[in-house]
Amino acid sequence: MTAYRNFVGGRFVESGRTFENLNPATGAVIGLVHEADTEIVDAAVQAARGAMAGAWGHSHAEALAAMMERIADGIDARAGEFVAAEVADTGRPVALAEALDVERGAANFRAFAAMARTQGGESFETPICPESVINVDSGEVPSAGQHYGYKLLISSRQSRLLPDFPPR
Repeated sequence: MTAYRNFVGGRFVESGRTFENLNPATGAVIGLVHEADTEIVDAAVQAARGAMAGAWGHSHAEALAAMMERIADGIDARAGEFVAAEVADTGRPVALAEALDVERGAANFRAFAAMARTQGGESFETPICPESVINVDSGEVPSAGQHYGYKLLISSRQSRLLPDFPPR
């Protein structure tokens, strides 16, 4: 069974509490998720602060844009794996997982790469979904918030890193 651990400070971390990830269509256990406790969350916050104070936070927009494009390329290269994972995790039909989660997830990373190169210090609502607000902070680190249940889509909108990060 796959164990899903927390990624903190460049390494995977297990916790003392886990829960089963169930396929909603079949009820089958598809993985064991390590629940982040206060210590893990605090370590993640410290790691993020350290990254922002270090090289990551001082990276040029072009370097960040290139990295986001490599992530999008990685999603495209492994699209079948992502679709299978989304279908198992959400019970969503394959066609929706392909179009709404995986393809759109890669497209989000490419859009944020373009924004990193061209826009700075702006916030705006997307025309597709008014509750989705995209923030571009000084043209360097795009981020976004969304109130959907689509895990890959949310991940791409929040620029959460893929398991094999950094991309090669």
